[in-house]
Amino acid sequence: MSRPVIVPTIMVAIAVVGLAGAFTTHRSDGRAQKLRDRAARDDSIRRQVAAQHDSEITQKHAASAPACPREPQDVSAWGAATQESFPVVVPVVPDFTTELDQRGDVGRLSFRGDDDESYAVSYGPRATSVADWPQYELVAECADLADVMPGTIQTAREKQGGSFTKVVLASYRLPDGNFVSFHGTTRDVNRQALLITAAHHMRLKR
Repeated sequence: MSRPVIVPTIMVAIAVVGLAGAFTTHRSDGRAQKLRDRAARDDSIRRQVAAQHDSEITQKHAASAPACPREPQDVSAWGAATQESFPVVVPVVPDFTTELDQRGDVGRLSFRGDDDESYAVSYGPRATSVADWPQYELVAECADLADVMPGTIQTAREKQGGSFTKVVLASYRLPDGNFVSFHGTTRDVNRQALLITAAHHMRLKR
């Protein structure tokens, strides 16, 4: 007499197990979805941080020092260099060394710093400018006076993509009608400011 009761009980038990399994599967799927959502959010945050970092680096490297700062730096503690036949005295930027010109060019003084930083000063019958260097593009320029020599300072950068080289070009007219020209390169905007200072503080040899 008890058999008719057993079958429904088994069916109920199966149904309960099925519901429990479905609930467990649903809960497992929900947990997996939450993990995927969290991973996606974390990845998005990482991408945003990386993009901001890259943007800050790009802005830093793209920055250029003012061609003619309102208050040029004091160079009284800097060294200076010239040679017998050279018409000007050139400030030596700290951490730069004077290079001997292997070509024996008496119309040129060269200086080298770290990380391929360098600058050179030459004199001759014509001024130099960004127009002489097709790989450069002009950033800014201004009229300047170095000692008693009127001239122009230009800041520039290389046109090649990915290059962060910063350039300083300057030319000043000498009393005899010739020009003394400055050409410096660096990758650091603060060092570029030092190159501008060196150009501005060149003086006639007396």
